[in-house]
Amino acid sequence: MYYQTEETINEYIKLSKGYDSSELIKILRRYLPKGNLLELGSGSGNDIFFLQDYYNLTASDFSPFFIEYIKLNYPNVKVELIDAKSCESNNKYDGIFSNKVLQHLTKDELIKSLSCQMEILNEGGIICHSFWAGDGYEFTGDIIHQYYTKDELDDIISENYRVLYLDYYNEMSENDSLLVIAQLEI
Repeated sequence: MYYQTEETINEYIKLSKGYDSSELIKILRRYLPKGNLLELGSGSGNDIFFLQDYYNLTASDFSPFFIEYIKLNYPNVKVELIDAKSCESNNKYDGIFSNKVLQHLTKDELIKSLSCQMEILNEGGIICHSFWAGDGYEFTGDIIHQYYTKDELDDIISENYRVLYLDYYNEMSENDSLLVIAQLEI
């Protein structure tokens, strides 16, 4: 588990500083304008800045260090220690959001996570997840970076959800990322 020390947490905070997810949030708001939203893998809280204005937000991460960082920097936001693989929570949400978090799971772990997310979504709930686009995977240390094609993501997500939006966007280069928004089948 890479982000489990103060050194690796500070490395991530420095790396992600200044990232702007406002365009992703605009797209999410078309499908989920308000409600209770869980952010999986909040990390240093960059997306919290954009999400908290529109949602009754619960931030989460599997790293106790990030949990403490979020509590310190966003004292008005609810926080839960949640592993994206199992999504164990005693709460229910209208939506679940993650930004390049589920790409750190293997394909089998992603399928399990999506299934577990169904358990904590309210009826008709929305998921919104971003991924790196491409084929295959690579490792940085012990962290996997799983890439997905548009068709591959559509096949995986549509097993249990109705895909509402699935398209490329540009993060570092043209069409290097995918955003999927889907609704829990009623």
